[in-house]
Amino acid sequence: MKKTAVKTGILKIKLTALTVLALFCFFPLQGAPGDYGSENVFMAGAGSRPDGMAGAFTAVADDLSAIHYNPAGLVLVKKQEIALLYYPLYEAVSYGSVSYGQPLLNFGTIGAALFMFSADGMEGYDTDGNQTSDFKNGQYKAALSYARKITDGFSAGANFDIYYSNMARFNYAGFGADIGVLYEPFSFLRAGLIARNLITPAFSMQSVTETLGRTYTLGVMAKHKYADFEFKAAYDISAGEKEGFKDRVGIEIKWAGITGARAGYTDGEFTFGAGLYLYDIKFDYAFVSNGSFGRMDRYTLSYAFGMTLEDQKAHRRRSIYAEVRRIVEERLKIKLKEEAEAYYRRAYAYYLRNEFEDALTEAEKSLEWKKDYEPSLKMKKILEEKLKEKIKSGEGTDYSGDTDAYISAGIELYEKKQYDEAIKQWEAALKRRPGNKALRSLIAKAKKDMESGSGKVRLTREQKEAADRMYYLAVNSYTEGDLKGAVEMWKKVLAINPDDVKSVRDLRKTQAEIEELKRRGIE
Repeated sequence: MKKTAVKTGILKIKLTALTVLALFCFFPLQGAPGDYGSENVFMAGAGSRPDGMAGAFTAVADDLSAIHYNPAGLVLVKKQEIALLYYPLYEAVSYGSVSYGQPLLNFGTIGAALFMFSADGMEGYDTDGNQTSDFKNGQYKAALSYARKITDGFSAGANFDIYYSNMARFNYAGFGADIGVLYEPFSFLRAGLIARNLITPAFSMQSVTETLGRTYTLGVMAKHKYADFEFKAAYDISAGEKEGFKDRVGIEIKWAGITGARAGYTDGEFTFGAGLYLYDIKFDYAFVSNGSFGRMDRYTLSYAFGMTLEDQKAHRRRSIYAEVRRIVEERLKIKLKEEAEAYYRRAYAYYLRNEFEDALTEAEKSLEWKKDYEPSLKMKKILEEKLKEKIKSGEGTDYSGDTDAYISAGIELYEKKQYDEAIKQWEAALKRRPGNKALRSLIAKAKKDMESGSGKVRLTREQKEAADRMYYLAVNSYTEGDLKGAVEMWKKVLAINPDDVKSVRDLRKTQAEIEELKRRGIE
């Protein structure tokens, strides 16, 4: 058993050391058999932008790279975003990832990433140092992330990590978890902290169990805007259970949100990078110089789409408004029909007593509440004919076209309760037929209605114009979503003309919508 364990450990050390050496210029393996070290192949990074800043990204963390550097930074992702990363490393060795993040209203931001390392054509050796057949090495890490804003300027996030490795004849998996926080006390200053492997991944390979040690990274970032330029300077310091302190420093300059340049320094190596942003597409590049392997180029392509949180809020509000309006309109239809039916019954009662003028007034009121109410429409047509017949029967002779036009116009104005204008039309008809008693009766009734106030409030032209103007201002406010403003404006209309049915109707509807919205938590 001991011999088997030794063989396994030696093989593992050789393979892993070769992999890491070929891969990651400044991530040395630290540990012995049974100790995977504090760093692993996936510490290579998660984006060309942070790589251009030498990995000093714990406090910056404002794109999908936050999944790796500080999950709390996912709250700074504005829209749904997907990022593709590719690092050509050494010969047949490469590293890549695909990441996704989405902010969700009233929930937080979710993220997921898959990191992949592959190496083909690796030489195998037995325990005596003899070369065996070549083999492939594939290592994978999946991260599921969640971040949420706790208070203004403070957010927290976590990763659940799944590790899987396929190395020669060894396949193993492990699970881990990271926690990060981000604090922005001022608009120009931000601090971040991430604790990696709080749940420690453990990998079992036959008789040997490997673990990843915990690491802690603290970062600060200062930023300043001047004209179209934005400057950022970041500093990270980290320490692990099995390693000493390591620091990183990076800077970034962006211009007009279109392009950016970066530089960084860590472990005696300089890094550089640049970015180009067109609409919602971002392309980032990083140049890493390594003493052993020379130039290393790193590329990341990102695309943002969908709605921001503000867009989601507006969409949710519109959806709720639409639902509330549908509910209120259904309720209002019932009430409007009840009002229309009540006036129709009054009109019908007048009709049975041959009081056609009063019947017509009530039928018109019914239609003001529900303009397509079929019984009132039919009755109105019948009453108009009855009134014409009544007027014509006053002399028993046919009228000329002009006289008939005056009579019809007067009836229409009377229906609208514009009694003074109706009187003018009937008086014009009366001049042509001075002996018509029915016309005189209609004129007398219109004058009585006007004086007694049984119809609408008598308005001056200025009052009518002011009321009409305010009515449409209220409609505009309602259309724009300012329900309270619309209510106040309709109240002003009714203060001028309390008989304006359309304002009464719209006011009731809007007040009902406001109450329904309050029940749903929207003021």
